[in-house]
Amino acid sequence: MKKQLWGLCFITLSALVILQYFKVVPSIPLMLIIITGFLFNWFVQSIRGRQLFGIFASCVIGFLVYNHEFQLVNIPNWTVILSATLAYIGVNMLFEQREPKKIHIHKKTKNKIILDSHDFKEIDSQDTHDAQSRHYNHTIFASTTEYINTNVDYMSFTCLFGESKIFFDNAKMEDDQAYIHVNATFGEINLFIPKNWQVINKVSCFLGETTQAQHPNTFEKTLIIEGSVQFAQLNIVYI
Repeated sequence: MKKQLWGLCFITLSALVILQYFKVVPSIPLMLIIITGFLFNWFVQSIRGRQLFGIFASCVIGFLVYNHEFQLVNIPNWTVILSATLAYIGVNMLFEQREPKKIHIHKKTKNKIILDSHDFKEIDSQDTHDAQSRHYNHTIFASTTEYINTNVDYMSFTCLFGESKIFFDNAKMEDDQAYIHVNATFGEINLFIPKNWQVINKVSCFLGETTQAQHPNTFEKTLIIEGSVQFAQLNIVYI
């Protein structure tokens, strides 16, 4: 789906570039057309992935670019950025971001698990797992350290303008796999993982960084990390 969207975006851009010379569409600078295409793609991808930061950022950048080109309103750029930042923080605190629906099949139990939003709703053929296995943490304008001493099944960690350290050295994993969802914006998340766990990193980054220590040669369990990092850093350290 992502490739198809990029393909349609480039085809549209090419058509707009040619149509300018036929006076079918208003004369728009080529660079502005290209920027518009990238911002539109980013906006659509953010909506599909329910990424609040991408939605806000693409709209703000688009407004700043068009306002600079066409003088839509006389307002300083820093005022727009400050207002958007405050609005983003407020919305982030009021509404928990919803993770994309995912279906995971456990190899051992063959139970179908459906993750739906932050509450981690489960549907399986057996009784629901212990509530301790479904864990989530929010760090906003703070620095937190957390030690996980329970069973790791499905967990979610959000860090906004802060730093979060999570230690899994005393954690347990009943099944072969466990899933963690991270969302870091203008912050830092540090995950300290046991050496006998294999980490599969599926986190998407935008102007952020993900670092991971050298993977051990042997492992007993698999930890899949998903989510997004924007203007932030995710560090995966083996202990």
